[in-house]
Amino acid sequence: MDDLSRYRKVLALATLCFVVLCVLAAGIFPDFRSIGFGMALGGAIGCINVTYLGYKVRQVADTMAGEGKRRVSLGYLTRAALSLLGVIVAFKAPQVFNMIAVAGSLLLAPILLIIIGIGFSRRES
Repeated sequence: MDDLSRYRKVLALATLCFVVLCVLAAGIFPDFRSIGFGMALGGAIGCINVTYLGYKVRQVADTMAGEGKRRVSLGYLTRAALSLLGVIVAFKAPQVFNMIAVAGSLLLAPILLIIIGIGFSRRES
């Protein structure tokens, strides 16, 4: 198993735990329900974006190795559109999702990925 697969599995597990904690917090604290649901939505979208970026990086690596098609991109527009979709959903349903919580938790997956990378590099050395 290569590094991207290890990172993706740990990231998916950590994000799933975060989403579950946010939904539980939304159930326990009804006054902060929209914040909990917003953080869960943003965290899930962030994880999807990072997973998609890893898929596209693998495509670029295969192309450079001569095994893939000739032209590939990193899918920036797709990832940006998905993030924008999450913010628009929060804008259209502010009673369910807090827009600031959605926008802020979109950064959860990249930050978790940095922490996971530091953890794996410390474990190897």
